Amino acid sequence: MARPPLSREHAMSSNGFFQRQHLQLIFCAYLATMLSLASQLTPLIFALTLFCLGWRLGIFLGRLKAPSPWLNRTVTLVAASATLGLVASQGLFSVMLHLIMLGYTLKFLELTQKRDINVFICTGFILVATFFVFHTQVYMALWGLVLMALHLIIALALYGPRWQWQQQGKILGKLVLVSLPLCLVLFIVFPRLPPVWKLPQQKGATTGLSDSVSLGDIAKLSRSSELAFRASFEQTPPNVNQRYWRAMTMSHYDGTTWSQSLADKQQANARSSQVTKTGKGQSYQVVFEPSYQTWLPSLTLSQADGQGFSVFDGSLRSEKIIAQRRMFDLTWYPDASLTDVNESQRRQYITLPAEGNPQARQWAAQLKQSHQTASAQLDAILTTFTQAPYRYTLSPPQLGASQIDDFLFNSKAGFCVHYASSFVFMARSLGLPSRMVTGYQGGEWDENAGFITVRQYDAHAWAEVWLDGKWQRFDPTAYVSPERVDMGLESALPDEFLAGEMSLLRLRNNAMINQLYLAMAKFDYAWSVWVLNYNSDKQLRLLSRWFGSINFMQQAWLFVYLFATALALMVLFSLKPWQRPRLSALDKQFYLFEKAMGRHDLQRQTGETVSDFCKRIGHSKRHWQSTLTDYSRVYNRAKYGQVSEVQYAKEVMKLKWLLSRLK
Repeated sequence: MARPPLSREHAMSSNGFFQRQHLQLIFCAYLATMLSLASQLTPLIFALTLFCLGWRLGIFLGRLKAPSPWLNRTVTLVAASATLGLVASQGLFSVMLHLIMLGYTLKFLELTQKRDINVFICTGFILVATFFVFHTQVYMALWGLVLMALHLIIALALYGPRWQWQQQGKILGKLVLVSLPLCLVLFIVFPRLPPVWKLPQQKGATTGLSDSVSLGDIAKLSRSSELAFRASFEQTPPNVNQRYWRAMTMSHYDGTTWSQSLADKQQANARSSQVTKTGKGQSYQVVFEPSYQTWLPSLTLSQADGQGFSVFDGSLRSEKIIAQRRMFDLTWYPDASLTDVNESQRRQYITLPAEGNPQARQWAAQLKQSHQTASAQLDAILTTFTQAPYRYTLSPPQLGASQIDDFLFNSKAGFCVHYASSFVFMARSLGLPSRMVTGYQGGEWDENAGFITVRQYDAHAWAEVWLDGKWQRFDPTAYVSPERVDMGLESALPDEFLAGEMSLLRLRNNAMINQLYLAMAKFDYAWSVWVLNYNSDKQLRLLSRWFGSINFMQQAWLFVYLFATALALMVLFSLKPWQRPRLSALDKQFYLFEKAMGRHDLQRQTGETVSDFCKRIGHSKRHWQSTLTDYSRVYNRAKYGQVSEVQYAKEVMKLKWLLSRLK
């Protein structure tokens, strides 16, 4: 049977269950939730959203009727089929997200009874939970709590006696405080199980390093203050000029772009380490931002513990794409070296395009004649960078077809990629195996917080040359602009640093803003380490510290005990039996009467007498009128009349009988 449409008068009536404020809150909660997940949704959902918003507004204004059941079913089937066709290839998680959002949207259009709003609220909670899967920053967590609060306020406003902001806010605060112990037990003690869902893959990488680089690419990246990662050390961190965070190597050059060769790509995801460890390693932790790639920028040369591994060129890779903020435990070996190159790799690392850049090739031939050793030849190139009027800039001039020649002998102005690319080209022209390395250099050390912050503007490129039986790092940028390596990009290029970008980093000269920035960074890092990366190992160490040696079964029983205790405390403080007055037999009967009427969406208003309440019910339930009249008369006689105890008991029994006739 079709439900009657919700007219504007009924929606705004204080006697109906749906008040204007309820619908306004529902509008806000729906839009806020949908927009918060917008980046994960297909355009079809947005089109359906506009359709449902328009229809819902028309119902509210009394210009449209609620959709009929057959129309609801038709729209649901068509929309679900279209959604499945669009997102089926994106994985099960994405399919489920879209179907839940589809149900949330269609239920928003169908709100006519309390059970509809209950379903809407519960679906909203599920969608907020998926929001936490995609967004892990602190400020996003706070926004997620706002979304949760919006749905809770809808429930409170719907079931509360009157619309009062102070009262609803007070109740909401109490609910949060009462449930906090239960949340802590669930987070700290509940066994950390492996994920059931696999996150859908991003179509492309976010802002960050790429697997190919042309002259000027990293210069564009260096205009971004977006966070790349943070690292903390158990001991004293390395000096700034030692902070070379290696991401990947590039050996193929086509005359304009450096990239990984086909052979390198085939080995990029294979576990292989040619690192010769010497000396004691230094442990450190790195919290990476989502890059939707697998490479792990790390100090040269580091080894990974757990979910990371080394590949052929000494770089680190993650077993899974970094789709969320993740923490890795690494060990840095300052004195380690890469000590193996086969003949095939040697040929690959001296290969250059057959034509182009004749001046650079001629210069290399001259260096061979004037300098006997490879070290002397490379030193001569670096000396030229130091003595000639080369300039370090984020805005180099455009280069011609022979980019290396144009840079080395004409413009003499460029960023790190210009210098590293030219140096590798010259080294190969000298017959020396060499390659481009990209990653990050430097980072800001916060002594109070105890971590290094590396941002996208710290992106860097340098060269590696096979010399004296091992790969050796050469950074020509350090010869042109020592400030870049020793003090960072801001000191090297103060006028060009973050030019045109709105960022708190540009206002750090203001003491108050700088303190705010440092406090935010410290809290964000603590959030990443102790909340987002609270894994099973950390959980076991924490519980063992509190309760001694503990195995999985003991942990499970500990959880059951603490969960039951927290749940009992939550129920106890919610009911507060020590504050609740004992109800008389008459009041108990009337409480049951109110509860029964509530199941029919009929609530007693604040200050409304029993007689008036019964009369109002009788207007909408005419077949109950005579019974309701008898009920109010019996109640008033027992409540306010002069009756004996025996008569009082009879009146209570009669009320019980009358209530049975109303069900």
